[in-house]
Amino acid sequence: MALSIGAGSYTGGPHPFSSGSCELVDTHKGEAVSLLGVLGPAALDKVVDQVTVAYHQWKTDVVGFDDATESAPVDEGELCYVDAHHLEARYSQGSIGPWFAGPFTASVDVDPWLPLVPKSPARDALFPTRGD
Repeated sequence: MALSIGAGSYTGGPHPFSSGSCELVDTHKGEAVSLLGVLGPAALDKVVDQVTVAYHQWKTDVVGFDDATESAPVDEGELCYVDAHHLEARYSQGSIGPWFAGPFTASVDVDPWLPLVPKSPARDALFPTRGD
């Protein structure tokens, strides 16, 4: 089961604050599953590459500048399972860019690097076999 957990607050200042995280739960065992662990290091590198490209484009378009020297951090809770073909990296306002730029989200296409994900029951459940 994939969960998207959101929170928001407003303390009367000029900007409300929202945040969120994503969790995966193995419904058979009743315990949390690490999406980063399921992906493994090789696939995770590809995720970071895709998110970083989107991050630099966002910095250029929304923030107004990009020094292009850093990769986007992808941590547990920020990387969300959307469906068997897509993940999404979601960052709260101020966590990856300036506060004024708002939250940042990057869509990740799973299909090009799916063969890099180590075979496991979690992989089979999240990304059903498509002829590999």
